[in-house]
Order: sequence, then C-alpha cells, then structure tokens
Amino acid sequence: MVEVHETEEVPVVAKTARLVEEVAIRKEESERTETVRDTVRREDVEATERPTGPLATVLSAFKSATGDRTGKWAPSQDRKAT
Repeated sequence: MVEVHETEEVPVVAKTARLVEEVAIRKEESERTETVRDTVRREDVEATERPTGPLATVLSAFKSATGDRTGKWAPSQDRKAT
C-alpha cells in the first residue's frame, strides 16, 4: 500500500520599492537682452475710451475679483443701464 499526501502551494507575490540610484537635477538661470529687428507687415490697433471716476473703480474691482484680463467687459455690453 502506498500513501500519498496531497499538498497545496499558494504563491505569495509582493512588490516593494527600493532605491537603486539618485539623480540630481538643477537648473541654471540666466538673463539676456536681445534686440530683434524686422519689418511689420500688418498692425491692428483697437482703441477704446477708458472709464474714469467711480466706474473705473468698479471695473477694476470686477477684473481683480474675476481674473478678467481681456478688458472687454463693460456694463453697456451685458445689460441696459437702469
């Protein structure tokens, strides 16, 4: 008579991070002034009147609060004055 014992193997899989090498990164900053000369083929200029007085203060506060950098907002464009 032959006896056989049944066994079961369960693989254990785990990953661990280990430091292999270190890399140092640095950036050298520099400033330079460069003069560029060229012919302008076309120049578009759009001029509008800038508000003064209390309206200028309100517009400035609005632009600061909303992050508006376009400068194209004006009360007359969004709604009629009451």
